[in-house]
Amino acid sequence: MKHKEKPARLPAHVAELLVQEYVSLRAESLSAKQNQQTILQWTLATVGIVIAACVAAATGLHDMDSITRLGLSVAIALLTGALTPVLVSCAFGIWLGELNRMERAGHFLRLREEVWSAGQAKTADPESPESGGILLWESLLANHPHSERFAKNRIGGMASVALFVMLAASALLSGMVLALGKGGLAEQQSLGTPPWLVWTVALVWVVAFAVTNVLIFGKPLKKLGRASRSLEKDAES
Repeated sequence: MKHKEKPARLPAHVAELLVQEYVSLRAESLSAKQNQQTILQWTLATVGIVIAACVAAATGLHDMDSITRLGLSVAIALLTGALTPVLVSCAFGIWLGELNRMERAGHFLRLREEVWSAGQAKTADPESPESGGILLWESLLANHPHSERFAKNRIGGMASVALFVMLAASALLSGMVLALGKGGLAEQQSLGTPPWLVWTVALVWVVAFAVTNVLIFGKPLKKLGRASRSLEKDAES
């Protein structure tokens, strides 16, 4: 009767490389998380400064001659209502890329933990002495029965997405108010165009910006949401 051969022990240098890979991916996941916070803070500060500066500049338009007032009105409207929302969208794209990088690293590490622990990491209790020699942090983050205290902050991720949306909407609204409000482009007689045309261009830009962002980011966000739900179902099974 033949006996099953035990799996060969990995050479020391291979085991060391695997450990280094695990550590480097943990560092990459942490770096991606920190980058997300930095991008969000930078975007919030930039949008706030731009809107405040444009509002302050707009309050002094009535003291200027018609040509200067027209040029500054155009610059304010473009900076606040066009360039700033695009900047927010670009920042959101970079933030989403960092989020995906963090999720990819976490998914790979969870697979490694399950293999190294012979499947125990998925259900191991971190408070049990028997789990003392098992790497299971990423598995804990996957919302399994023992991980209520360790579950990923998915509400924080959704709040970040909502904050980006509000920043873009605030910039668009501020640009429309500055362009279409009292003293704005719609009232500039030297512009030589009817006010309704300025309104039409502004509304078309808002709709085009919203539709473009939905087309660009809708699919990645849905894919990320499906991956999160799939992970939670796997953890519960």
